Amino acid sequence: MKIIQTLLIFFLFSFSFFSQQKEIKQVDQKKHALNIELLGRTFFFGSFNYEYLITPNFSLGAGLGVLQLQQGNITRSNQSLLEQGRYFDAVTTQMIYVNYFLGKNRHKGVVSVGATNLLTFGRNKYPSETEVYSSSILSLNLGLGYQFSSKKMYYRLMAYCLSMPQPNPWFPSVIPWAGLSVGYRL
Repeated sequence: MKIIQTLLIFFLFSFSFFSQQKEIKQVDQKKHALNIELLGRTFFFGSFNYEYLITPNFSLGAGLGVLQLQQGNITRSNQSLLEQGRYFDAVTTQMIYVNYFLGKNRHKGVVSVGATNLLTFGRNKYPSETEVYSSSILSLNLGLGYQFSSKKMYYRLMAYCLSMPQPNPWFPSVIPWAGLSVGYRL
């Protein structure tokens, strides 16, 4: 009788142990995630990002952000004639980055390195012609932060060092910044 009780207790503990391990593996197997970051790498507003978990401690991400969208009326003098037209200006960001996670449970440290492309696009449309212009500036960023994870969601608070694309007397070439992300694992 004592052997049966011992085997039964061993079986119950083994079953409990292995079922918990499977649960942890299922959370780790979710390789795809979407997140929204406020402020962060895009400097103003925020970005919509996709991340792919390569290993439990390493992910690759890409994102899109919008800094400015404007449109309105414009007037210009063309060979002593005044022309009325419409303008459209857009400033967007495209970014790629890698994250390295420190820790194995729900509370993790995050080290992130990335590059952000600042793309400016504009169009001035007049009755006589349409002017189109664009420019692109690449800037680098480095971040340190904290991530709290639940089964499907994660929350991340980051402190960044952003390289400014066009330093001037008011802004140094590198500035400190912060970002807050909310993510969902697919």
